[in-house]
Amino acid sequence: TADEIFAQLTQNIARGAKGIIWSGFDAALARKHPDLAVAIRDCGRVLRALSSGLLSSEPWDCKPQAPEKINVTALSGRDRLVLALFNSDYVVGSPRYAWITAQKTEIEISAPPGMHVKAAIEAGRERTTPIEFQEKEGRIRLQAGDIQTAKIIVLGGEGLPAELAAAYEAALAEER
Repeated sequence: TADEIFAQLTQNIARGAKGIIWSGFDAALARKHPDLAVAIRDCGRVLRALSSGLLSSEPWDCKPQAPEKINVTALSGRDRLVLALFNSDYVVGSPRYAWITAQKTEIEISAPPGMHVKAAIEAGRERTTPIEFQEKEGRIRLQAGDIQTAKIIVLGGEGLPAELAAAYEAALAEER
């Protein structure tokens, strides 16, 4: 499903992937499963929009505090922190996984030394969305909202919202 593909993307980013090769997916499969072709295209858009931050990032021990079934992984770059949130509360089924939505999720993390967070943005499949946060004494508390399968949240300076919005627009233009 599209949710499972986005969960795969998020897990790969969490482990430091700088790109994804969807090797088992070809034109014949795209015709048979157009919803999956759209999901892969959308994940490619997220990767293109985040590429400059991902290419210069390394794992960061953000000392997360999160609900038990929400896995939080952080990648720290020059001027941003990329958080990969994965909801591990699911039942394996056939033909798809059944996730139990984590509602009104709140996450708390440590920021890298010297990083002053002025913006938190969800990098969704179709758009960017501001995330509410508070910063106090090097700890950042995020209102991540409901998490069905996974979320990617980017933290950075004041210019981050405009930069990510422009990157999404550029990716959409490439798709046309």
